Amino acid sequence: MQSAQEYRELQVKIDVLTAETIGETFEWIRKSSIYQKKDGAYEILSLLLQYSYIRPLNLNNITILGKFILQPFSNEQRLDMLIRNLRSNSSPFGGRSSENVIFFINIVDLLEIPKTLVIDNLIDSFTEGLFDSDDNFALFVFLGPDLEKYNSNLFKTILKQYQESLPKWVSNFSRVKSNDWALMKQYREEFGIRGGVNYSIRADDLSALRLGLINPNFRLDSQLSFTIYEPTVQISSLPTIFDYALFCGSPQIIDFFLTTIVPKHQEMLNEPTHAQYAVAGGKIEVVKKLKENKFNFDGSLIVSVMFHQREIFDWLLQNTNEDKTKISPIFGSILHAALKFDNFDTSLFYVNENLLLTSSDKKNRTPLHVAVSTGILANVDMILSKGDVDVNAVDKDGMSPLMLAVENNNEEITKRLLQIEKLDIETVDDIGLTAIGHAACNGYTGILKLLLERKDIDVNRIDEEGMTPIMSAFESEEYETCVILAKDKRTNLDVQNYNGLTMLHLSAGGLSFELFKAVLERSDVNSKDNEGRKIIHIVSTQQDLNFINLAIEKGADYKEKDDNGMSPLHHACRSGNVAVTELLVQKNDVDVNDTDNNGLTPLHYAVNSNNAKNVCKVLFDSGRLNPNLASKGNERPIMISVRKCDFETVQLFLEHDGINVEGLLKMINNGKQNRPLRDLVRKYQDKQKQQ
Repeated sequence: MQSAQEYRELQVKIDVLTAETIGETFEWIRKSSIYQKKDGAYEILSLLLQYSYIRPLNLNNITILGKFILQPFSNEQRLDMLIRNLRSNSSPFGGRSSENVIFFINIVDLLEIPKTLVIDNLIDSFTEGLFDSDDNFALFVFLGPDLEKYNSNLFKTILKQYQESLPKWVSNFSRVKSNDWALMKQYREEFGIRGGVNYSIRADDLSALRLGLINPNFRLDSQLSFTIYEPTVQISSLPTIFDYALFCGSPQIIDFFLTTIVPKHQEMLNEPTHAQYAVAGGKIEVVKKLKENKFNFDGSLIVSVMFHQREIFDWLLQNTNEDKTKISPIFGSILHAALKFDNFDTSLFYVNENLLLTSSDKKNRTPLHVAVSTGILANVDMILSKGDVDVNAVDKDGMSPLMLAVENNNEEITKRLLQIEKLDIETVDDIGLTAIGHAACNGYTGILKLLLERKDIDVNRIDEEGMTPIMSAFESEEYETCVILAKDKRTNLDVQNYNGLTMLHLSAGGLSFELFKAVLERSDVNSKDNEGRKIIHIVSTQQDLNFINLAIEKGADYKEKDDNGMSPLHHACRSGNVAVTELLVQKNDVDVNDTDNNGLTPLHYAVNSNNAKNVCKVLFDSGRLNPNLASKGNERPIMISVRKCDFETVQLFLEHDGINVEGLLKMINNGKQNRPLRDLVRKYQDKQKQQ
């Protein structure tokens, strides 16, 4: 619980952060165990991002504190933490999420990180899914002019995409050309440019606002719009003028509405959003004024928790009908909200009172689920301090707290949960995966090793697709986790997947030699797949010679045929594999003219491959090739090359004496494009007649 208390103290310091207390707050943070632990700076940065949502009027101080947090690190380390923060966090309120980008760009600006370095680290944001993400578009607005100078070709490509895209994107493209960084700085330091309704509300400029109110298009319930440069506040929806004035605590504008507008529109008293924005703003005198005017306070208690307004929280409990055990359809219980919004003060209060520990939100997640999702061990310890918590409860997707910890790749929390005696590590989610399945297919090696320390874990559980954890990891191309599982003697490597393949067959055709080596160490090199192929036939298609060399070293017969009569040389030639073809023909006991069940030689397969000329050359260079052998269908290899109009391969054939060219001219049509091929064959025929 001491750790939770430290987080609570951190929360209190950020809640009341001012320009004068930034230095003192950073000194406290620098000495804290939170900052000094592994990834502590990143964790605090994530907390500050949350504060940019709930304290938008304090953005300048929050970002300056973020600058101090990252100051000791290199630019590369700073960007790593900032980008992870950008990608891992989203608006807790739903809807617009560009605050992530505003926070990111502001700190980049304050730290003076070179924009070219930022672009290099965000290049995937501009080349993949640009139109699918508001965040990516917002990044492009800020970095577009620098991208145009730094990588003009990419900028032109993106510009063309915009011009061909939906009108809403095209109309926004002009913003890239504006002085974004200067505007952003002005919004950060002064919270906006002078003029406009938003600024008038923040400045409590009633005279300017009145000019707007005489506009015939004005509507009381119109929601405010915010530029891409300014953070906004949002609860269930964007605020109206009155809501924003309540949030900003603008007394003249509030009084104007209460005395002039509300009496004419009594329905406003029944709308709970107004009180919620007042509560979020944190001015208790504004909250009291709304209570005096009999506004509806439904849902305000949970809002006070979301926005860290403890004084108002206590006042609401005493002066309204708000129920501290009420379950919100959106956020769940107040304990859920306190955990989600990093309100350690309220979380501790509810845990100490033993309240709502077993409640569920709309996703059927318990407070322990939410605590795990925050990624903060102190939250998990705080919930677990009460012994009656169900550590195996599952949400609507069948995910247990342990699975969430694994899915989030949080080794610290996973290790803590594994210490619980009554923990069920074999809980199965809706797609048939257990915790080890999630770790394996996501490539989380550290967590996988933690799970494998448990003697009671089932490493061979079959999921809904008929795959074991090692197979799921292989399909996800997470070869490092595959190797770890392959070396664990509990892993059954003989299980077949939906295609009838074992891990030996899969790894033989895969991209990781280390995995193949680990699997082969515990497998029979002569086992067949469901098509009658042995490992030697599969590795014959691998460009990496380590595969076939290891198979031969382990006793595989490099001359053995599969059920279709194909030798390893047949397979190498069919796949166009020059390296393996060379390796095999160098062995004098390999028959380069061997035939399969259809009478096809390796040369038949070579001419049909995507590397025909080069593979055929290796066969010719062996000095043992008979190029005129026909298949059971009476087709010679050169006939295949002619039919394909493969001039280069036919030319290779005709560089050698004794090639049977009978019937080839009849196969070549009279098209102009085939004239060189006809001339080549005719010239060879004439040469044969002269001999």
